[in-house]
Order: sequence, then structure tokens, then C-alpha cells
Amino acid sequence: MPGYKTHFVGGILTAALVLGVLYYFNWELPLSSISFALLSACIYGLLPDVDIRTSKIFLLWSIIVTGSMLIFTLRVAFKGLPETQIIIAMAGLAALYFLSLFARHRGFFHKYTTGMIFAIPVWLYFGMTVGIAALSAYWSHLILDKVRPDG
Repeated sequence: MPGYKTHFVGGILTAALVLGVLYYFNWELPLSSISFALLSACIYGLLPDVDIRTSKIFLLWSIIVTGSMLIFTLRVAFKGLPETQIIIAMAGLAALYFLSLFARHRGFFHKYTTGMIFAIPVWLYFGMTVGIAALSAYWSHLILDKVRPDG
């Protein structure tokens, strides 16, 4: 099974390749989009292994969810309930976190459709270029797991 370093590098290289193809076909690629795209590729190349409690991405995932929930709780305590979109986002984040606690490895998180679901918020918030890079990095993880003889 490929390690996290393989998936990390594979995600970045795949996203860079996809961005290069987009650039070749005259896709507008501002520097900020490229930066966010490669940053998202770092995370999304590791994201399918969020169901392994000893993985680096699970630790990062736990920190992000805990921090987000703390900020959300403080926001509610001091300012009342935020907008509906924030409540829905926090509920979704909490649901995915609890799913990652009980999901079996190579189950829900190792599906191409799950990558698409995870890429949609990035696409909507940061733009199509970043969303495509995130999706390509996620899928590169799944492909690397399939092509490796021990994966």
C-alpha cells in the first residue's frame, strides 16, 4: 500500500499536470488559484485515508473539526446562531467526522463519487480551477492504491 508521502507527492504532481493541461488550452490561471490549487492538492491527495485513525490526514482532520466546532460554539455563545449555511456546513463537517470514525478502510472514502462530493465545496468557494485540482489529487490517491501491486 502506498504511504502518505507517495500520496502527497502523487496528489501534487497530478494537480500540477492537470493545471498544465488547463494552461495549455488557454484556461485562465491566476497565481492565487494556482497556489490554492496546489495547497488543496496536498490535502486532497491524502484525504481518502481519513478513515485510518493513525494516518497524518486523520490527525489534521481531527484538528480542523475540533477547531471549527470550538469556533462555532464560541460564535453561538457570544453572538447567537449564525447564518443557515454555516449551520449546515458545521453539521455536515460533524457528520463526516463521525463517519470517518466508524468507516472501514477502503470503504466510503475510497470512492470516486466521494471525491466529487468533497471537491464541490472547494469548487464553489475557491473556484473551478481549485476544485479540479482537488478532485484530481483525490482521484490520484485512489488510482495509486489500485495500480500498486500491494495496494
